[in-house]
Amino acid sequence: MSKNKIILTAVCDNEGRLIHKDMRLTIDHLVKSGFQTYSVFWRNIESGLVAKKVYDANNDIVLENVNLNEISNLFHLFELGKIHSDLNKLESLVKEFKNSYEGIMINNPDTILNNMNKDYLLRLQDKGVLIPGTYKISTSKSLDEIKNEFKTEEDFVIKPWNGETGNYVMKLSEFDEKALTEVRKLTPYVLVQKYVPEIKEGEKSLIFFGDKFSHAVLKTPPDNSFLANMCRRSNVVSYNPTQKELELGFNISKIWDSPTNIYRLDLVSVKNNPVIIEVEMVNPGFFSEESGKFNTYTKNLGQFYAKKLENKL
Repeated sequence: MSKNKIILTAVCDNEGRLIHKDMRLTIDHLVKSGFQTYSVFWRNIESGLVAKKVYDANNDIVLENVNLNEISNLFHLFELGKIHSDLNKLESLVKEFKNSYEGIMINNPDTILNNMNKDYLLRLQDKGVLIPGTYKISTSKSLDEIKNEFKTEEDFVIKPWNGETGNYVMKLSEFDEKALTEVRKLTPYVLVQKYVPEIKEGEKSLIFFGDKFSHAVLKTPPDNSFLANMCRRSNVVSYNPTQKELELGFNISKIWDSPTNIYRLDLVSVKNNPVIIEVEMVNPGFFSEESGKFNTYTKNLGQFYAKKLENKL
């Protein structure tokens, strides 16, 4: 098998073809860079690592019932779409890749399995990393019990333990019985985190490919919100991180509990110090077009794959 056959997961239509423009452009670049490139919707991968439909980007055809071990030596769990309702399926798939995939998996399967919820924030906090004070609370508690536990002059934010895209992330003061009822359907825990008002000035997202910084963006929430997610209509522009922010990003890789490959660091500035809001190891958005550095991003991605494959062989 050629050493540069890679598969990226992507959101696909019913025919197995790519939906999102930035994903099509990314894969086009990889093809032009000499990779035999395939894409697959992760939900189409069945037992035995056989995919019902696989898009062969080099030949612009869709293959059916393909054993992924037979066509690739690098698999990147890249674009997943919304995963919250299928976390158990995703976890089972990652475990099967860990046990049965013969090539390189990105990210490392142990890293993915250990970061499918936000417990990593508590682990970082225990290691002395600067994050807003964070506490884990069972959703079996009543609304009054939760609120009374944080009855201070400080403002707090509540977020689902295994949530995504800012769903049910809100000020604790706005959290009510209806929200608690819905959150209980999603997760056994919530995280309560000290509110950082500096978030209104913008959240910085730094993208790292292994030991190399790729690019960054600044996401500014709309006037009526503190949520900086793109789906919340935040304003996203290119950003040049400070030396402190870069050092924090590189340090995350050194102190993480399992091997890191590709990750996104979200942070805010508090008194000129970077404070971590989240670290995304499982399903990071790359903001490749919004950063204005799409060519840099695709070049860095291709070089990262090439280095991984070279070291493997």
